Amino acid sequence: MLLICLLAASAGKAAIYYISPTGDDNNSGTQSHPWRTYPQAVSTLQAGDTVLVQPGIYSLAANANNSSVCFFTHSGNSNALITFRAVGPVTNQVPFQVVAPYYYFDGFTWDGVPGLFVGGARGGGTPGPGGHHITVTNCTVQNVMGYPFTAF
Repeated sequence: MLLICLLAASAGKAAIYYISPTGDDNNSGTQSHPWRTYPQAVSTLQAGDTVLVQPGIYSLAANANNSSVCFFTHSGNSNALITFRAVGPVTNQVPFQVVAPYYYFDGFTWDGVPGLFVGGARGGGTPGPGGHHITVTNCTVQNVMGYPFTAF
Protein backbone atom coordinates (compact mmCIF):
# COMPACT_ATOMS: atom_id res chain seq x y z
CA MET A 1 0.00 0.00 0.00
CA LEU A 2 2.81 2.41 0.87
CA LEU A 3 4.51 1.64 -2.46
CA ILE A 4 1.31 2.48 -4.38
CA CYS A 5 0.97 5.80 -2.55
CA LEU A 6 4.61 6.68 -3.22
CA LEU A 7 4.33 5.82 -6.92
CA ALA A 8 1.15 7.87 -7.28
CA ALA A 9 2.74 10.85 -5.55
CA SER A 10 5.88 10.72 -7.69
CA ALA A 11 4.01 10.32 -10.99
CA GLY A 12 2.77 13.91 -10.82
CA LYS A 13 0.28 15.52 -13.13
CA ALA A 14 1.06 17.38 -16.31
CA ALA A 15 0.64 21.11 -15.88
CA ILE A 16 -0.47 23.87 -18.24
CA TYR A 17 1.42 27.14 -18.01
CA TYR A 18 1.10 30.48 -19.81
CA ILE A 19 3.50 33.12 -21.03
CA SER A 20 2.61 36.56 -22.34
CA PRO A 21 4.67 39.59 -23.39
CA THR A 22 2.79 41.50 -20.68
CA GLY A 23 3.35 38.83 -18.00
CA ASP A 24 5.88 38.80 -15.18
CA ASP A 25 8.39 36.05 -14.42
CA ASN A 26 7.57 36.44 -10.72
CA ASN A 27 4.02 35.26 -11.48
CA SER A 28 2.81 31.68 -11.10
CA GLY A 29 2.49 30.98 -14.86
CA THR A 30 -1.29 30.58 -14.73
CA GLN A 31 -3.68 32.01 -17.32
CA SER A 32 -4.52 34.98 -15.10
CA HIS A 33 -0.90 35.44 -13.94
CA PRO A 34 1.33 34.42 -16.89
CA TRP A 35 5.10 34.49 -17.03
CA ARG A 36 6.78 36.92 -19.41
CA THR A 37 9.57 34.80 -20.89
CA TYR A 38 10.46 31.44 -22.36
CA PRO A 39 13.44 31.01 -19.99
CA GLN A 40 11.09 31.11 -16.99
CA ALA A 41 8.95 28.40 -18.54
CA VAL A 42 11.98 26.33 -19.57
CA SER A 43 13.35 26.37 -16.02
CA THR A 44 10.07 25.07 -14.61
CA LEU A 45 8.81 22.43 -17.04
CA GLN A 46 8.63 18.70 -16.56
CA ALA A 47 7.70 15.90 -18.96
CA GLY A 48 4.08 16.23 -20.08
CA ASP A 49 3.76 19.95 -19.35
CA THR A 50 2.30 22.42 -21.86
CA VAL A 51 3.03 26.11 -22.29
CA LEU A 52 0.35 28.17 -24.04
CA VAL A 53 2.11 31.18 -25.51
CA GLN A 54 -0.11 34.24 -25.74
CA PRO A 55 -0.07 36.52 -28.83
CA GLY A 56 2.71 39.04 -29.16
CA ILE A 57 6.37 39.57 -29.93
CA TYR A 58 8.99 37.79 -27.82
CA SER A 59 12.30 39.68 -28.03
CA LEU A 60 15.84 38.38 -27.98
CA ALA A 61 16.75 40.70 -25.10
CA ALA A 62 14.10 39.27 -22.78
CA ASN A 63 14.17 35.64 -23.90
CA ALA A 64 17.79 34.57 -24.40
CA ASN A 65 18.95 32.38 -21.53
CA ASN A 66 22.43 31.67 -22.86
CA SER A 67 24.18 34.24 -25.04
CA SER A 68 21.89 34.96 -28.00
CA VAL A 69 19.63 31.91 -27.95
CA CYS A 70 16.99 30.31 -25.74
CA PHE A 71 18.08 26.80 -24.74
CA PHE A 72 15.42 24.16 -24.02
CA THR A 73 17.09 21.78 -21.57
CA HIS A 74 14.44 19.82 -19.67
CA SER A 75 13.48 16.44 -21.13
CA GLY A 76 10.09 15.13 -22.03
CA ASN A 77 9.64 11.43 -22.72
CA SER A 78 7.94 9.27 -25.34
CA ASN A 79 4.68 9.25 -23.36
CA ALA A 80 4.83 12.86 -22.16
CA LEU A 81 6.12 15.50 -24.57
CA ILE A 82 6.87 19.05 -23.46
CA THR A 83 4.60 21.22 -25.59
CA PHE A 84 4.86 24.88 -26.58
CA ARG A 85 1.76 26.06 -28.45
CA ALA A 86 1.06 29.53 -29.82
CA VAL A 87 -2.43 30.78 -29.01
CA GLY A 88 -2.84 33.37 -31.75
CA PRO A 89 -0.05 35.19 -33.61
CA VAL A 90 3.26 34.72 -31.81
CA THR A 91 6.49 36.15 -33.21
CA ASN A 92 9.78 35.01 -31.75
CA GLN A 93 12.79 37.24 -32.27
CA VAL A 94 15.00 34.78 -30.41
CA PRO A 95 16.28 31.51 -31.86
CA PHE A 96 15.48 28.31 -29.96
CA GLN A 97 18.04 25.58 -29.41
CA VAL A 98 16.51 22.33 -28.21
CA VAL A 99 19.13 20.20 -26.46
CA ALA A 100 16.80 17.73 -24.73
CA PRO A 101 14.38 15.14 -26.13
CA TYR A 102 10.64 15.00 -26.72
CA TYR A 103 9.36 18.48 -27.50
CA TYR A 104 6.44 19.68 -29.61
CA PHE A 105 6.25 23.25 -31.01
CA ASP A 106 3.11 24.48 -32.78
CA GLY A 107 2.06 27.72 -34.44
CA PHE A 108 5.10 30.01 -34.13
CA THR A 109 6.76 32.54 -36.41
CA TRP A 110 10.45 33.30 -36.07
CA ASP A 111 11.24 36.69 -37.56
CA GLY A 112 14.76 37.87 -38.30
CA VAL A 113 16.37 34.88 -36.59
CA PRO A 114 17.12 31.42 -37.94
CA GLY A 115 14.36 29.57 -36.07
CA LEU A 116 14.71 26.40 -34.08
CA PHE A 117 17.77 24.17 -33.86
CA VAL A 118 18.00 20.67 -32.46
CA GLY A 119 21.40 19.81 -31.07
CA GLY A 120 23.31 17.27 -29.11
CA ALA A 121 24.98 18.02 -25.84
CA ARG A 122 28.47 19.30 -26.43
CA GLY A 123 29.56 19.88 -22.88
CA GLY A 124 31.14 23.11 -21.76
CA GLY A 125 28.65 25.96 -22.09
CA THR A 126 25.96 23.92 -23.88
CA PRO A 127 23.57 22.31 -21.41
CA GLY A 128 21.24 19.36 -21.95
CA PRO A 129 21.36 15.65 -22.78
CA GLY A 130 20.87 16.14 -26.55
CA GLY A 131 17.76 16.84 -28.61
CA HIS A 132 15.77 14.20 -30.49
CA HIS A 133 12.12 13.40 -31.13
CA ILE A 134 11.26 17.06 -31.73
CA THR A 135 8.04 17.84 -33.62
CA VAL A 136 7.41 21.24 -35.24
CA THR A 137 4.05 22.03 -36.88
CA ASN A 138 2.43 25.15 -38.35
CA CYS A 139 5.58 27.26 -37.93
CA THR A 140 7.29 29.83 -40.18
CA VAL A 141 10.79 31.29 -40.34
CA GLN A 142 10.99 34.63 -42.17
CA ASN A 143 13.27 37.59 -42.87
CA VAL A 144 16.44 35.66 -42.09
CA MET A 145 19.41 37.49 -43.57
CA GLY A 146 23.07 37.14 -42.80
CA TYR A 147 22.78 33.68 -41.25
CA PRO A 148 24.60 30.84 -43.00
CA PHE A 149 21.68 28.49 -42.40
CA THR A 150 18.10 28.33 -41.19
CA ALA A 151 16.86 25.40 -39.17
CA PHE A 152 13.60 23.97 -38.07
